[in-house]
Amino acid sequence: MARRSYLPLVTCLLSLVGCGGGEAGSESDSAASSESSDSEGTAGEAARPNWHQDVAPLVAESCRGCHTEGGIAPFSMDTYAEASPWASLMALDVEERLMPPWHALETEVCQPPHAFKHDPRLTDDQIALLRGWADLGAPEGDPALAATLPDPPSLDLASPSATVTMGAPLTIEA
Repeated sequence: MARRSYLPLVTCLLSLVGCGGGEAGSESDSAASSESSDSEGTAGEAARPNWHQDVAPLVAESCRGCHTEGGIAPFSMDTYAEASPWASLMALDVEERLMPPWHALETEVCQPPHAFKHDPRLTDDQIALLRGWADLGAPEGDPALAATLPDPPSLDLASPSATVTMGAPLTIEA
């Protein structure tokens, strides 16, 4: 619980850091700007990694259980428009192993003989893919080349074991 309480502060600080810095119109700014705005490779191909071909399948598999419309996460990542503003923070959080949340870790004291079942942790290659996408300026890629994605997981309980109703209204005084 204490870990989540600083997340909004960190997000705000990272957003502010990303907005500032450097002299206006400096050579490094213009080079970075032209690089990140260029969504085409040298042969006319979409820059890689990009959302539609590379990142969206990973997000669908590893993030949309929470980061979907109506999910428990504070924002959705169902679409490029929803996910791309978070590219740098996504990369940082997976590099620091904060996302996806998973608190069962191998340590010197705890070395399970088998892998954890349903372990959502990303591989080093998946983390590098998100970092590469963020470093390129989160290119969208060509929607015509988009990978087929599964539907977001259902947020409904399949068959609740019990339904409880209040016998009388309850008023809680502040």
